[in-house]
Amino acid sequence: QLSDYQKKLASHGLDVLLNDVRNYIIVIVLSLFLDNIVNVLCFIISFSILRIHCGGYHAPTKAACCLTFVCIYLVFLVFITADTNETVTFIVSMLALVYMIFNAPVEHIRNKLSENELKHNKKLAVVISIMLFLAGSVLMMIGFGNYKILFYSLISNSILMMILKHSENWRYYNAN
Repeated sequence: QLSDYQKKLASHGLDVLLNDVRNYIIVIVLSLFLDNIVNVLCFIISFSILRIHCGGYHAPTKAACCLTFVCIYLVFLVFITADTNETVTFIVSMLALVYMIFNAPVEHIRNKLSENELKHNKKLAVVISIMLFLAGSVLMMIGFGNYKILFYSLISNSILMMILKHSENWRYYNAN
């Protein structure tokens, strides 16, 4: 028999999972219309794996969460199709990596992590970030144009971390 807390926790977990699935389906359907499904699947996987361990901004409502994710996707489309300078892209990605190494994970006021969870997420965030950066760098050096997918995963995650870290929620949480 589950306790009330366990029931609430399971309900919340299911709610989060359904929201994530809805967001992914919306973006995947959009990518099908734009003939960009492989790039989007690679982005969703790299972005999501990193986001789990880095933390970052969470929208206040389900609708805002969906809108935020769709906006991240639309910026992703612009980023991977834009004729950006490789050196600038590399440097910005490196800055994102450094930010993540020193700041991951960031905690939301409503999702305090234990000391063990912080250490675990820190290790995984650093390892995953470095792996994505190195993979993107190798792809860039061999001329594979889709290296930007991995770099954008780093950049977008670091921006979400910055937004949370410099928000009122984070300042309030860390002051108490």
